[in-house]
Amino acid sequence: MAETKQPSVAYQAIEMLRNNKQYGDALADSLRDLKKYKPEQLEEKGVTKGGNINAEGLWAYANKVAEELLGRHNLDPKDPRWKASYQAISSLVKQFGAKGVTSDLVEALIGVYLQTATQYVAEKDQQIVATLPTDQGKKTTMKIAEATGNNVVYGPWINGATDPTEVAGIKAQLEGQLREKVNTAIATGTIDDLLKAA
Repeated sequence: MAETKQPSVAYQAIEMLRNNKQYGDALADSLRDLKKYKPEQLEEKGVTKGGNINAEGLWAYANKVAEELLGRHNLDPKDPRWKASYQAISSLVKQFGAKGVTSDLVEALIGVYLQTATQYVAEKDQQIVATLPTDQGKKTTMKIAEATGNNVVYGPWINGATDPTEVAGIKAQLEGQLREKVNTAIATGTIDDLLKAA
């Protein structure tokens, strides 16, 4: 039986960012539906209690939406690090929730969940690179630098790295640029080309 080739770590990083972007877009659309619900529907869903926003109910609702969407985008719905902290949602409700489900509250809620997902993907990606032997991590990070168009600038730094922690630190510097490149590739329909190059 032929052995299947494991995708490169650079490929996996791009794929994870693509899945995260698709998840984020779907999550934003789903949470914006809150503005369409009638007061009694919000009450039924636990988002409001006695006409006021219920922070714990809003948090539970958003977590349920997130969990359903994570699995559809090849992300782990059981990993609690995708979910925003209750404290963050409670702060939003105190800041925006006095007037009920407003556009400001919903957009802030979306922002918290997207930031949480983005941080999680960046940390997970960096951890993967940190577990590789130095040479393999350098090759992976160079592929990522090439994907972002920064291999000339980052190449000497990557080549000079002496241990996995240093390589992971360089990869962390490239994370935002890689995310931007992936988002642009999705928007322009060239994501498959980016994945092939990895």
